Amino acid sequence: MTRKLLFALIAILCSASAAKADTDISAIDNILYMKPTTITAGTTGTLSINMKNSADVQSIGLYFYLPDGMAVPDDEGDLLINLSTARTRLNRHSLSSNYLPNLKEYRVGILQLTGKAFTGNDGEVFTIDVSVPKDMLPGDYVFKMTNQEFSNIDGILMNKGVFEGTITVTKADGVTEISSDAINGDGDIYNVGGMKVQCLQNGLNIVRQADGKTIKIAR
Repeated sequence: MTRKLLFALIAILCSASAAKADTDISAIDNILYMKPTTITAGTTGTLSINMKNSADVQSIGLYFYLPDGMAVPDDEGDLLINLSTARTRLNRHSLSSNYLPNLKEYRVGILQLTGKAFTGNDGEVFTIDVSVPKDMLPGDYVFKMTNQEFSNIDGILMNKGVFEGTITVTKADGVTEISSDAINGDGDIYNVGGMKVQCLQNGLNIVRQADGKTIKIAR
């Protein structure tokens, strides 16, 4: 094995490990984090964003990034990102958010209105609705938050941090994960666009078997 090939294999292995690793928050203070979340392909799930802090926090700012294919739906132009009441009352804080498509970056800001800090030291501060396309392959995907900023009433920046967590996608209802050997007889295979193909493709396949039965196969 050449040195070049060896280094390439090491890089691939490191990349795969990083994609499945959640940030260890046990020794980190003043950080926003997401508990591992499972969403079925073809549905919308909700991410719970929590804050772990020791000092008082009045305001928060952050960026977050979703895996390719996932998105935050909007309601008449407003992203479905909502302030939680678990650690505050709605009259104490206001939440604003926007999406920068060229960077695939979501930005969130939570500003204090009355000078009152978030209550407690750990728990949910806001939620994010996330839609997953039906043809997304089952597996673990990385959710990332960066540029985390925490400030107190004097406007002092207390910490900046990065968090990576896992969104697990499970197969959509009605999608069967089987191999090409399980296709009966001379079945016809179509991709999600309705085009006939010669063999199973990565993603969602629609197979019309010789007996007339139609099945969906995820690879």
